[in-house]
Amino acid sequence: MSHLTIPGLIGSVIFALTWICITEEKTREKRSRTDLNNRTMQNDIDKKLARKLMDAETTDFDRFDKARRLHLSKLLSKPDTHVDLVRAVLSAWERAGDRDANPFVAKLAAGQARAATNPDIGKQARECLLALQERAAQENNAGTLLRASTPAHTPEELLRPAFDTPSNLEANAQLL
Repeated sequence: MSHLTIPGLIGSVIFALTWICITEEKTREKRSRTDLNNRTMQNDIDKKLARKLMDAETTDFDRFDKARRLHLSKLLSKPDTHVDLVRAVLSAWERAGDRDANPFVAKLAAGQARAATNPDIGKQARECLLALQERAAQENNAGTLLRASTPAHTPEELLRPAFDTPSNLEANAQLL
């Protein structure tokens, strides 16, 4: 089971691992994190999540709700997040991130959090931020309706009915 190839399975595993991370984060707030076993367990989860994020297809992220996407983005801001996990999240957001990830990636691109001690992460964050901004611009442009500056057809050609009915047969004959 070292290499998962079933479509959607990797996304399900990532979904489950982020749930574990969210649960662990809530539990961590209630107790001290000085316990070596907790650190070891968190490092193992971070490494597994990082591997799955790197293997994930763009379509695997479609099943993520806003809370899971936000959790992955927040990992970028935490100083104790494993470096490999930060790289994996940046890679994932470069492929499938949305505009909600922008502020978190922008902080790394500006040299904050893990990028302060690791310039490679800052560089990857800047590349990711460009991809996120391009995707946001494409989403904005998708909602814009365009029209030709000069009509390519006469109005009569554009206004023909899609189906012939007895009432428009004579009109169609005149247009042709």
